[in-house]
Amino acid sequence: MRRYVVRILRDEKKRHTLKAILSRSNLLTKISRRFLESYRQGRWSAIGGWASTFDVAILNDIVASDYFDVRYYQNSAGKVFGSAHAALSDYLQHGEKDNLRPSSLFDPLVYRYGHKDLADLKSSPLMHYFRHGRDEKRLTALDFDELSSAGKRAFVTGRPTVVLVSHEASMTGAPILGCNISAQLAETCNVVSVILKDGVLVESFREHASLLLVTPEGTSGLDSRVLRERILRPVKERFGLDYVLANSVEAANVASAAQELGVPAVTLMHEFAEYVVPQTRVRDMVIGSQVVVFSSILTANSARKSAASNDFRNCIVLPQGKSEIPENEGVLVSTQLEILLEKQKSEKRFLVIGCGFVQIRKGVDLFISVAHRLAQKLGPKNTRFLWVGDGYNPDQDLLYCVWLRDQIARSGLEDVVTIIPGVDAKSLDKLYANADAMMMSSRLDPFPNVTIDAMQQGMPVVCFEGASGTAEFLQNIPQFKPLVAPYLDIDAAAGILARLATEPGFSRDIGDSLRAVSIEAFDMRRYVNRLIEILKDARSMTEQEKQDFEILKKADVLSEVSLGNALGKISSKDEQVRKYLRFAASGVQGVDRIYRRPLLGFSPHIYLEHHPELNRPPFQNPLAHWIDTGRPEGPWFRQVLRFGQSGSPSLPPNDLKVGLHIHLHYFDILDNILERIKRNSARPDLLISVTSQEGLSYVSSRLADYKRSKTIIKHVPNRGRDFGPMITEFGHMLADYDIVGHIHGKKSLEISEGGAISPFGDVWREFLFENLVGGTTAAIDETLFAFAQDKNLGLIFPEDPNVVGWTENYLPAHELCVKLGVSGKLPASIEFPVGNMFYARPQALAPIFNSSLTWDDYPAEPVGYDGTILHAMERITPFVCEQQGFKWLTSEVEGFYR
Repeated sequence: MRRYVVRILRDEKKRHTLKAILSRSNLLTKISRRFLESYRQGRWSAIGGWASTFDVAILNDIVASDYFDVRYYQNSAGKVFGSAHAALSDYLQHGEKDNLRPSSLFDPLVYRYGHKDLADLKSSPLMHYFRHGRDEKRLTALDFDELSSAGKRAFVTGRPTVVLVSHEASMTGAPILGCNISAQLAETCNVVSVILKDGVLVESFREHASLLLVTPEGTSGLDSRVLRERILRPVKERFGLDYVLANSVEAANVASAAQELGVPAVTLMHEFAEYVVPQTRVRDMVIGSQVVVFSSILTANSARKSAASNDFRNCIVLPQGKSEIPENEGVLVSTQLEILLEKQKSEKRFLVIGCGFVQIRKGVDLFISVAHRLAQKLGPKNTRFLWVGDGYNPDQDLLYCVWLRDQIARSGLEDVVTIIPGVDAKSLDKLYANADAMMMSSRLDPFPNVTIDAMQQGMPVVCFEGASGTAEFLQNIPQFKPLVAPYLDIDAAAGILARLATEPGFSRDIGDSLRAVSIEAFDMRRYVNRLIEILKDARSMTEQEKQDFEILKKADVLSEVSLGNALGKISSKDEQVRKYLRFAASGVQGVDRIYRRPLLGFSPHIYLEHHPELNRPPFQNPLAHWIDTGRPEGPWFRQVLRFGQSGSPSLPPNDLKVGLHIHLHYFDILDNILERIKRNSARPDLLISVTSQEGLSYVSSRLADYKRSKTIIKHVPNRGRDFGPMITEFGHMLADYDIVGHIHGKKSLEISEGGAISPFGDVWREFLFENLVGGTTAAIDETLFAFAQDKNLGLIFPEDPNVVGWTENYLPAHELCVKLGVSGKLPASIEFPVGNMFYARPQALAPIFNSSLTWDDYPAEPVGYDGTILHAMERITPFVCEQQGFKWLTSEVEGFYR
């Protein structure tokens, strides 16, 4: 049968006849599926294998195309084949898996990882291209030799080689800055300029580069594996590679690729995270760079908010120096500007300028609104507003520009507001010399070069508070604060401009001071010299990470259950160690935005607090340092009680008097708790609080069978969550017990991700109940046994895989300690029972249990997410325990984590 089918498939006429016959039934589908599956499993030889009719046609198409070159593939594979079909068979079964190229036109690595939707492609990339990608005009290769060309600087032996990556070569802020950085770097380094999108500044980059690579548009979004293998590795192998400097978050994927090669990488982030899409790119940039340089505290804080709740430590704030605008034939001298400036000489209006690409982020509509207000104050004949920048096309742009034109017309500002395209450097200098002020109307703008240019010309720059690094700079100098208006307050901005127009002395004095201060503050040579120092620090960090990798790999201590999914997909132990070190070095949380501990019982944040030298370059990893120094004892490491692993149950003494407070706002959880208690020999007294009459009735009915111990049920106000009832309602009873437990019917709001409901609350509750009540183990028995064994043990709570810390609760905690009479300085880093469930000796938490807190001391529902007395109380329990002279431990139940 097989031989017969193959004979038909080789004959084109018979093949089409068979297809026509089979298409009338479902037999074709069955045969095709069988053949295709056989093909995918590699059970075919040359063209005569079990391939479907359609695959055979595609295979013939491939063989006949320039995308499969037998000689090229033979050289790549180091083999000789009897026919093109045999070569293709080998490629599809073996070569493609090793990312061997079938020709200069196709690269399976680039095709698979150069398209995000193909990253998990199960079939052949080459087959996919001929089926779909060819019609979709997908990228098939990045050829280093074709993309690269010589720069105008020779490679100098002995100098470090720096790859400077620019996301594009347009006449805009970041590329212009990149040209200036390149010029300074070239004095002491070999510069390889990698430009991820062609543009008018390419030749300006060539002036200072030893090698220039211009890649196709879209390269910035490629997977780091492609950039590593097809861009950076050839540079490293041919010329050596010491550093990568990525100029913009848009180029940060190349920094990540450098990390994978073991090359130190620094990224200059010129963007606010708010307009970086998707937001995960900011986190990836921080993780993929040894150091991230921001131009302002505003942009650094923006990235922090996007990338992590906890601070990341590989951050430096360094405003750029003044850039020289490259001479460029692509930008024509503006006759419009010449005419307008000539007109300005005779009219002598108060001239306010704005610069930048015409888009909503730049706030050109706000610029027009400020012009309207100022024209009302000074008169339209005394006011002129000029915006210089490309992108104004009201006849085609119906989303923004058409409305700007309409706004100008309806405001009667045709003679006041003018918008012209970008101009050359000389024209811009002439404009600065004739303008009276700059209105930086941006909604968000990191630190525009044009504002530095204007300030160094002695021109007052008016801007909005919180909108830019320029505003931050001006606000930090008392003399310049009057130039900053409240955020998007156009009336205030117009008022500042009116003062500049009507008080020449004020305008002159502030302009002279701006010139002097900004010339000192924004020096390009000093800026680049500092970048070189940062690159050297990045190298020491890279070397430290390599050493830490060897330490952690040898120790093999990373806890998979604790780290969970924080590191994303992991294919090997080595990758796990490398990813952990990268996350830890940057200070960024895991991919799920949660800071996970690397080893149960170890607190990296507390170790760092006690070893401040690790918070300075080269930033040795705290876990690696702890292991390398002999695992010293301290508050950073504790014994973890591993319930259920002793072989036989640990039974507590019969004479221990135990009370368990259970707060049940969600009273239906009681049945689950009672079933778990049955797993134990101990039967604690149950002190139960409910917040409704219905709950009172329900709980009373369920406790009829609870024997051997007493039960007390109280109906309490729905105030103070679980802590309030324990302290205010039952606090006076707790001292009667040797050990007191505290749990509650937790139902955290579940997290919706893309419309899907995550079982977050259920997982967390089960994790806590397994550790505190039982289920797979007799957790209560084991907890009480631990207390009986150690009279100095005052508190036990579950070992949480997440490192949470104070968040917004340090000051509330300090105030609470004062109120409770707890002395001592609160530590900067803490561990605490996340979820607020624990067991304690009443003496260990006496200041809390004996407090005089009333219901009015607790916030009313709905309680805030953070920063309340309840969140503070949760966090101070271990501290109070220590201040009372007791120690605390944590517990673990294998298989139950969150």
